[in-house]
Amino acid sequence: MQLNLPFPQTPRPHEEVWEQLSDTQQDTLIATLAQLIAKASAGDTPPPETPHE
Repeated sequence: MQLNLPFPQTPRPHEEVWEQLSDTQQDTLIATLAQLIAKASAGDTPPPETPHE
């Protein structure tokens, strides 16, 4: 069985969505993305090597 989902319109381009956000919403989104990127990149670095005795 196949279900069809009715979408009223195609998704809007990213630029159009961005322009609809207020300056505060844009600032919040940028800050949140920056935190997520920093968190994700911190997990990519190997732990520092401990000196071998």
